[in-house]
Amino acid sequence: MVTKPTKFDKATFLKKLNSYLKSSTDAPEIVRDGKGKQIIHFMVNLPTIPDFCSYIGITKKTLYNWRDWETTSNEKEDGSAVWKQARKIAVDTAFERILNEQQKRLINRGLSGDYNPTIVKLILSNNHNMHDEVNTNVTGEVSIIFDENQSRRIAERITGRK
Repeated sequence: MVTKPTKFDKATFLKKLNSYLKSSTDAPEIVRDGKGKQIIHFMVNLPTIPDFCSYIGITKKTLYNWRDWETTSNEKEDGSAVWKQARKIAVDTAFERILNEQQKRLINRGLSGDYNPTIVKLILSNNHNMHDEVNTNVTGEVSIIFDENQSRRIAERITGRK
């Protein structure tokens, strides 16, 4: 069961972040196919926010609450705002470092063919706001010329609606 720590320690949190990022590495694995032939299979261990939460023993909701924290007037008065701000900065750092490592690996391993390109594109577009972009410029004038009969029919329809 994942439990919420009673006290946040920035140094410990950042050490755990570094440890998590070092442990989240892809590794080759030798497997056998149906005919007994050895094949090198690539075990992907992409760093993610939910996996980091499990690694440090908190819920994803707790981490997001820490990140989205805003100072209240009571906290300013009792002094708790200072350590909560330090916690927020540490959590922002964790989000940024995990997502940067994830993006770097997706791009590099996607280009090398180690990762499935469809999954790479899906994660990059959903988690990293990287989308295909199409720029379309339309120039020129658009003019519609009606003959007298068409103009009369349009005018009759418009007046008939009133």
